[in-house]
Amino acid sequence: MGEAENKKSKALYGIGFILSVGLMVALLMIYPGIFWISLPFVFTCGVRYMDII
Repeated sequence: MGEAENKKSKALYGIGFILSVGLMVALLMIYPGIFWISLPFVFTCGVRYMDII
């Protein structure tokens, strides 16, 4: 993968992380019992954004 593609995918993971955290906060406010549904997306996008995996 080229450097330009890497920057593009990192930006997409950053956007996905922000959106999934927003979804998690919204679920915590509206339906606190099911906020855990968004946790896999938060952690996956966050870890991919930080280049841990």
